[in-house]
Amino acid sequence: AGGATAAVQAFAAGCVEAKLTVQQTHDYWLNYMREEYKAEKPPPEVVAFMLHQQEWLRAQMMDSVNDGDEYWEAMKLVMAQWDGFAQGIAQFATSEQLAILSPASLYLLCSVGDLETINGLVKRAPLPVPSLETEDHLPCSALISLQTTADGESVSDIFASQATWRS
Repeated sequence: AGGATAAVQAFAAGCVEAKLTVQQTHDYWLNYMREEYKAEKPPPEVVAFMLHQQEWLRAQMMDSVNDGDEYWEAMKLVMAQWDGFAQGIAQFATSEQLAILSPASLYLLCSVGDLETINGLVKRAPLPVPSLETEDHLPCSALISLQTTADGESVSDIFASQATWRS
């Protein structure tokens, strides 16, 4: 990585990731679409929403107001890696794989944790509103444990764990 910038390194990491995982990426996205959408492509409303979100994200990354901001600098690296991943898929995927692995579908795939909510909104299905006062199940579980000092006066460490309960 000698003189390569962090963005070039992130892009290269994305290309390597694509090369190593193109088959798994194809299989996962195909299975997700068949299960979630009962089709081999996502609804156009979901794609449009996510592409609009990506445009906004890229605009924020380029906004001079955000120059030097740690968060936006990190986002630039994340997106450089994603760009490398998308370009790598385009280079290494077979024509059959490319039939479903467009840059838009790859962006959705990388956002799969949020798609459950977005899909529900697009389908106009009401989202469940869990109540902490009932035995309703929440989509996630978390455990947070504080370790205190021997005298019990202050916190010496925090342990956290999370699990997602999704279809």
